[in-house]
Amino acid sequence: MTHPESAELTASDFASIQRRTIRVLVAAQIFSGAGLAAGITVGALLAQDMLGSTGLAGVPSALFTVGSAAAAAGVGKLSQRWGRRPGLAAGNPPDDAHDESGVESQLRSWNPAVIAGAAVMVITQLVMVAIMTMTPVYMQHNHHSIDAAGLVIAIHVASMYLPSPISGALVDRYGPAKVAVLAAITLVAAGATASLAPPHSITALAIALALLGFGWSLGLISGTTTITNNTPLATRANTQGTVDLFIALAGASGGLLSGFVVAGASYTTLTVLGSAIAIGIVPILLTARNRLR
Repeated sequence: MTHPESAELTASDFASIQRRTIRVLVAAQIFSGAGLAAGITVGALLAQDMLGSTGLAGVPSALFTVGSAAAAAGVGKLSQRWGRRPGLAAGNPPDDAHDESGVESQLRSWNPAVIAGAAVMVITQLVMVAIMTMTPVYMQHNHHSIDAAGLVIAIHVASMYLPSPISGALVDRYGPAKVAVLAAITLVAAGATASLAPPHSITALAIALALLGFGWSLGLISGTTTITNNTPLATRANTQGTVDLFIALAGASGGLLSGFVVAGASYTTLTVLGSAIAIGIVPILLTARNRLR
């Protein structure tokens, strides 16, 4: 509801409020990003030590993602009823969660372009979380310190978020479909770099994880734009919420399965497998190319 005094706000007042809001959001993201980097670095290592199994090292990452998805239901309802400020304070949700029937209804209404956009985001999340989760474990196996692993993960997290303006500008200029292909190429390059990196080289691993983060950024923004451009305004929020659910499940699966892949085969196998999955973005886009145009 609009308050009468809001009409008296000058352009200068509005700009000042907007700048303050942006500063608060940036500060919140910095702290949450720092926590994310620390959790990624230490969580997998603690799980490996406590559970005595590399295969179970991805459990913390999976539980983190599942917990985020579960919390979205309550926090989403809070945001819808009381506004985004209480919602952000309670847990940073974009939309409400959906029950099973709601998800089925959403899926039936999706057109090929929306399916393609969702697939890009899901594949991107799966590959990113899988490789990211096991990199600290791989580094520990090769006698790197926790400080070194933390540095690599910090570079990765920075590469996920700092290039967002670049990703957005590329989508604006070349369109989401071409940027989604670029995301696939970048993720393949990340997997290839990680697989070929000498075990002792922190620099090579940092480059691989930086590429992984940037590929995630390209995939996230191009996929989101594709969904936004091809969804009616009346159902857009519900559609994005359903996509977020699948993204969360993909992240949980990637984190959980990555440990078993590394335990049963190797980190190199995981990175090569991640590259192969990322390539799958291209045929999906080709299938929906007419609608994407």
